[in-house]
Amino acid sequence: MVLVTFGHSRESIEPSEATSIAQLRRKIPAAFPKSVTCHRPSRAVWYTARYMAAKKTTPKELGEMLGYVVKHMATKDDLAAVEARLDKRIDKLEHRLERVEAKIDRLDTKLSKFEESEIDKRMQLEVRVAAIERHLGLDKKIAA
Repeated sequence: MVLVTFGHSRESIEPSEATSIAQLRRKIPAAFPKSVTCHRPSRAVWYTARYMAAKKTTPKELGEMLGYVVKHMATKDDLAAVEARLDKRIDKLEHRLERVEAKIDRLDTKLSKFEESEIDKRMQLEVRVAAIERHLGLDKKIAA
């Protein structure tokens, strides 16, 4: 027997030998009226099998679990090797970052020089245009 809890309501469902959790989930809407299942969609549904009691762990099983953990856990040497690899990768990335920053600085300098030369050219053209306008007598402002 499986006890299904939904909010404050409880319902018991008799599963067969082959009943899985997915099959039990399909049975839940039939166990509760539609108004209950739709009214509180944020409530969790709990499945508790009454025949499943807490299993006591034997010393042999505990030893096997600890053996597995010890066999698969990382050692200080493993962690040191990983740290060394990460340090090498970080150093490479820092070097690449420094090169990119240097390139950006060079491009910024070139752009600044280009802007300055363009401003100088524009000023020279404005002076020349003003001299031509004065020579032609066009230096008087025309009201638009």
